[in-house]
Amino acid sequence: MGRNFSLLAHQLTEAAQLYADGASVFRISQIFGVAHDCVKRAFIAAGIKIRNPREQAQCRPMTLERIKLNCTVSKSGCWIYGSKPTKNGYCRIHFGGTWCYVHRIAYALATGKKLQRNIDIRQDCGNRRCCNPECLEAGTRKTTMSNARLSRGILHGMAVQRGRAAAAQERLRLFASAITA
Repeated sequence: MGRNFSLLAHQLTEAAQLYADGASVFRISQIFGVAHDCVKRAFIAAGIKIRNPREQAQCRPMTLERIKLNCTVSKSGCWIYGSKPTKNGYCRIHFGGTWCYVHRIAYALATGKKLQRNIDIRQDCGNRRCCNPECLEAGTRKTTMSNARLSRGILHGMAVQRGRAAAAQERLRLFASAITA
């Protein structure tokens, strides 16, 4: 399909309304089948201020629905984010002018809390690409690391077979209570 190189008057008013509602110039060019630069020129001629990318990002607020659109839902209920994970296995998203981990943004949107830097968000499911708020849990670095050790089967530096971590923890609790008694 070839592209047109101008917006008609009735298209310009509709495009201006879409732009006011938060659509990007690129998205408007896709809707009307017009070249991206032509939409910009038409807006400038009409006296419409073109937003820079940061202003554009603020027009479209981040929601859990927007995050879920980029996810595939697994059989276990995990929302697996679609972008390529970083070297540490977590997915990132550009949010508020910086790069942030998707699972942290999802947790903040679901709970309505502003996250502090010293709070870790871990996935109970163990999948680092998961950003389902039901799988996410907040905690300090110390609790997160102790939970990670237990889930991997390591307790206080002693290797424990998977599935036997709870039994080892019970033995340790009994041993500690015998010492204090």
